[in-house]
Amino acid sequence: MQFDPLACKFDYGLDQSPPNPGLPCVRANVHAGVRFAAINGSGLLGIGFSVVLVIVAALNLVLDFDFIESGVSAGAPRYMEWYGAFGLIVTLVWLYLEVLCLLSKINSRR
Repeated sequence: MQFDPLACKFDYGLDQSPPNPGLPCVRANVHAGVRFAAINGSGLLGIGFSVVLVIVAALNLVLDFDFIESGVSAGAPRYMEWYGAFGLIVTLVWLYLEVLCLLSKINSRR
């Protein structure tokens, strides 16, 4: 969302005042809904992109487990357990969503 004072002048006209002068005129960003059909589609490029994202998410699991193991071996304080656990959960959710997206693209090719 962005504030656009010139759009307010054109929306309400130069001689009219806005219905609620205390509130700014807010317009949605027109570029927010841009989609790349080649990447989001079920073509070979889209499936290949999803496979790359699944691999990156799986490699993030390796990084998370390395972070946890290095924290344990270094004798990190107990509150650092939450950082490792949170990173692991976020990576697992990301991997799950990417696998679902990949399966959806593969299924839509039929």
